[in-house]
Amino acid sequence: MTQEKKKLALYVHIPFCIKKCNYCDFLSGAADEQTKDAYLDALVGECRYWKEYLEGYEIHSVFVGGGTPTCLSEGQLMHLQEGIESLLQTAGVQNPEFSVEANPGTLTEEKVRVLTGMGANRISVGLQSSNALELQKLGRIHTYEEFMSAFQLLRDAGLGNINVDVMAALPEQTMDSYRETLERVVKLQPEHISAYSLIVEEETPFWKQQEKGILSLPDEDTEREMDRLTQRYLAEHGYERYEISNYAKPGMECRHNITYWQMGEYLGVGLGASSYFRRERFSNTRIMSEYLSREPVDYIAERHFLTRKEEMEEFVFLGLRMREGISLKEYENRFGVSFYEQYADVLPKFLENSLLAENENHDKIYLTTRGMDVSNMVLAEFLLE
Repeated sequence: MTQEKKKLALYVHIPFCIKKCNYCDFLSGAADEQTKDAYLDALVGECRYWKEYLEGYEIHSVFVGGGTPTCLSEGQLMHLQEGIESLLQTAGVQNPEFSVEANPGTLTEEKVRVLTGMGANRISVGLQSSNALELQKLGRIHTYEEFMSAFQLLRDAGLGNINVDVMAALPEQTMDSYRETLERVVKLQPEHISAYSLIVEEETPFWKQQEKGILSLPDEDTEREMDRLTQRYLAEHGYERYEISNYAKPGMECRHNITYWQMGEYLGVGLGASSYFRRERFSNTRIMSEYLSREPVDYIAERHFLTRKEEMEEFVFLGLRMREGISLKEYENRFGVSFYEQYADVLPKFLENSLLAENENHDKIYLTTRGMDVSNMVLAEFLLE
């Protein structure tokens, strides 16, 4: 009897973009063509290095993120394909979910043709806002009109799984301008919408503006109202909120991200990429010169085997992000203890306050809508002593 293979998600990091956005703290930045070519050579080498470690695994999703993967040229994208294909030929399933992040200002008809040719069947487009002033404040390189052209290019190419990113609580944003962004996006009927509230991260241009007192953001009440509008409006138009910030038409949830939230295994390749593989968390060097000069065996800069306590905490933190919540049976199978017993001092108050709830079969615990609104506070209570 053939043993069933374990599922693995593959993340590929492209750390390049045309211009760093004012809110972005991701490992990314502008680079010349020589650096991009050298990076792709190293990335393909890293992919080939991992082939021998994938026995017993099958890759069921691929996610190419950044940065802006679509700032690569057509030739560079085809070079990237070499590395990804080397892994899929070893451990790939037929037609895996294959996502690529795209900036509307970098998509062309030829690039879309190359992306679909390499197997991409899900494109995530970073709109963020349809308002010209808000885009300018964010430091985005595209206009709403360019987004519309890019979206149509994807549809014309037969892409039937498109995600659109939008952001709330932006500088100078109003309820009316945010509502207009939602309306314009929904009118296009993408299969998936990711709706995030702006978080001002340390050392970003927004952080420095905030320190100087010159960053004008909506107040907390307005931000909450924007969040409620997102939930209500998207639900009215057929989008189910399956995770705190993610909405999808039925059956179009992002398989790759669900792997993260359900503590499935994933392998990250590229500069600074993180992995959770064989119960170990590890991440590559974040220094470009090291990535380009070292052998793949020496890329890993940090590694940590999760303790049982850490696994339990992460299972709860990540699982409760999803609308369906945590499987009590899976928790007990993984850790050999009842979820109710483990959190006997935490669960009752959240159930009584309707921040947590049980499903009809009493085999899952999940955050209510109210609970999702204060998820950080709720999740903090699940830290184990």
